[in-house]
Amino acid sequence: MKTSRARRWLWWLAALSFFCLAFDLAMSQDVEEAGVDALHALPRPEIRRVIPLGAIQIAIRIRRRLPVVGAPSAWVARKLVSVVLFGMAGWFGIMLTRAAGERVGSKHFAASLIAATLLSALIEWAQAPEPADDVALDIACGIAGGLLAAAVARGLDSARLKRAQGARGA
Repeated sequence: MKTSRARRWLWWLAALSFFCLAFDLAMSQDVEEAGVDALHALPRPEIRRVIPLGAIQIAIRIRRRLPVVGAPSAWVARKLVSVVLFGMAGWFGIMLTRAAGERVGSKHFAASLIAATLLSALIEWAQAPEPADDVALDIACGIAGGLLAAAVARGLDSARLKRAQGARGA
């Protein structure tokens, strides 16, 4: 199914706008500070009731092995926001391939990974110099976001296909 030329241009404009906004957010500390404030606002006893002590201890051991820069809560907020942000970049990659008339499949997966990893690498280049392990982890967040977007798109497409098949059979 081909998409109109105007719609393809709108998708490209939306994707470019998102990439510029995401790049600007990555260069500022506003998102990180908001995430830290939200984490600090959570009552500690409530967190301990929801998250088992064993899981907290495992998280602490993992954190000691990772390149944590700054306060751990700020670091966790930044990495979670990174995965979501790169997932959104991957989603735009998928939507651009759909706007070009591509069917669901490996091209969507590749577009998602490329878009997310490209944005991640661009941000890392702009933030250079950083320690190599931090750069590798941030690029891994980009890849994780791309995989997340591809998985969500595949799940949504499967649900859409099942609904369409159910409607035809009714």
